Amino acid sequence: MNIYLHVEIASRELDAKLLLGLVAAERGHDVVVGSIENMRTPLLKGWFPPGIFHTKDLCPTPNKVAFLEQLKNRGFSITSQDEETSLIHDDPERIFHSNRFGIESLECADSVFFFGERDCSVLSQAYPTFQNKFLVTGSPRIDYWQTTAKERYQEHPNKNPYFGILSNFGFPFLDESIVERLARSLKDNEFKDSFDFWNSRIRGQLSKVEPALQFIEMIEAVAKARPDAHFLVRPHPTESIGAWEHILGNRCANVTVEKKGSTHDFLVGAQGIIHSGCTTGFEAFFSEVPCISYCFAPDDGGYRSASALVNRLGIITTNPAEVCAAIDSLKPEIKPEDTISSDIKAELAERVCSIGDLGGANRIVDAWENASTADGTTRKSWSNAHALLTAREAKFLAHRALSNSKVKLSNTRIKFPDLGKREIFSRFAEVKKRSGLASSVKASRLDRQLFLLKS
Repeated sequence: MNIYLHVEIASRELDAKLLLGLVAAERGHDVVVGSIENMRTPLLKGWFPPGIFHTKDLCPTPNKVAFLEQLKNRGFSITSQDEETSLIHDDPERIFHSNRFGIESLECADSVFFFGERDCSVLSQAYPTFQNKFLVTGSPRIDYWQTTAKERYQEHPNKNPYFGILSNFGFPFLDESIVERLARSLKDNEFKDSFDFWNSRIRGQLSKVEPALQFIEMIEAVAKARPDAHFLVRPHPTESIGAWEHILGNRCANVTVEKKGSTHDFLVGAQGIIHSGCTTGFEAFFSEVPCISYCFAPDDGGYRSASALVNRLGIITTNPAEVCAAIDSLKPEIKPEDTISSDIKAELAERVCSIGDLGGANRIVDAWENASTADGTTRKSWSNAHALLTAREAKFLAHRALSNSKVKLSNTRIKFPDLGKREIFSRFAEVKKRSGLASSVKASRLDRQLFLLKS
């Protein structure tokens, strides 16, 4: 089979998709991994042969549905696993139904995979006519997180362990204006252009200012109270590292800002992390990295509240003094799993199916191989596709050079930066090593955002 894996945010998903691709390629399938921006044209113009297109969401926007329908007409099968709402939201009904799924997009899908039983049950109740397409598989992201634990406290490149601080605010840490950001969101997500859109969205962005300021205040207070500790701030993929550096300034010598590599790399070198309702709290937990949750928001059931599952996986704190006390209490020999109650463990088990031994990736590949709609897909040489992609990339680079000015990055490129040969080969080699598979699968670079895995 030919399998196409859609990655939205590289720092969040790429390593796990490379792992899923590795497992599939190990079984003899050809796998292309990359951004939808670079994958769309080759899929629709016939540069890539039909196969399985595995996407990170089934948002029922007109453009997304039209794209999926075009793929179906070209003989592709469609599968999906939502990368966002499955983990962070304790009340999935609030956004799972209308925002992430719809009748039109579900009609296009052949299979929908879930992290755990909770989300599968919610969708089955909301869309009973499609429940034969729903399958609890676990996730390659969980598989990959669990391999991180094996590296903890072993030798790694970072010789000076730090406390990681994770941001997920977006505004005000942007390198563009609110209007520019919302105008792009209006177009990308196909929202209706109305006063209600601008009113609700601007108010929504402004509501982030007070929590963000409190978070910065906490960082400064904790850094000053613990001058011998090193704190490393990792902005969200959509946040600007420059904005963070300007706001933090040089007031605390033991605080630095960095946004490079994968989240895994960030966690391996951390003594612990501090966050406020960030999905990486789950990753830290499964990676056996101690977690401190800063919950200054009202306990309204939102993902920044003390009641949110992602925050209850760590030590709940509400002010800088409590953060300092939590830092002092951390002991490397105590695993996060040993600090949570049986009720939290049961809730986590409903949210996330943790199988171990690459179980999530293997279950998804099993489903692909068992799908009758995948039987007709055929393999072919990729040399023609590679030549077309190389010509397209040369044209893009020439245009960028001739423009003689900074090219404004699209939202896709902010989330999925261009990767060179050395970086992608290095990341795939790391994924291969951590998988434990004695594999002959090799990676090749089709262009700056597309990679082929084949045995």
